[in-house]
Amino acid sequence: MPFKARELVLAKLEQGAKVAAKSTDAYWQYQNSLDAYRTALNVYDSAMEQGLEQGLVKGREQGLKQGREQGILEDKQDITRKLLARGLSVEDTSAITGLPAEKVQRIRDEGN
Repeated sequence: MPFKARELVLAKLEQGAKVAAKSTDAYWQYQNSLDAYRTALNVYDSAMEQGLEQGLVKGREQGLKQGREQGILEDKQDITRKLLARGLSVEDTSAITGLPAEKVQRIRDEGN
């Protein structure tokens, strides 16, 4: 629990001690408000945990997707190098791999 929330809890407890010294009706009013406060705090904590969990799941999914895309790109570049090494033209290599001709040209230039 954050420090600020703890301060609020301690303030509520102090308030409760003062109310307990008063009438029974005031005591029960305080107990009801304290129950409402605790319920709200629990709802907040649950929402934070759920949001964090959802964020982690979404982050993992995005990471996996990016990793797959990067792997596919690296495979295409590797295949491009092999095709160029076997003497295929930039245009044919581009058609086979699906990479733009400019990218195939850059890969060929890097290899020289």
